[in-house]
Amino acid sequence: MPQKRRTVDQIVPKLRKADVELGKGKKVPEICKLLEVVDRGVRTDVLPLAAEVWRHEA
Repeated sequence: MPQKRRTVDQIVPKLRKADVELGKGKKVPEICKLLEVVDRGVRTDVLPLAAEVWRHEA
């Protein structure tokens, strides 16, 4: 089955929500479950870095 690609408009809100949840002290697997994304071995340093990039661009 082909992998469904997400658009920027779908990804940005999830990154922002992930940033908020990281700030609340939640762990990456908890955030993935909350955002309904698959944790495929997501490196724990990637979400904070991505959130930091989006925070500076906003």
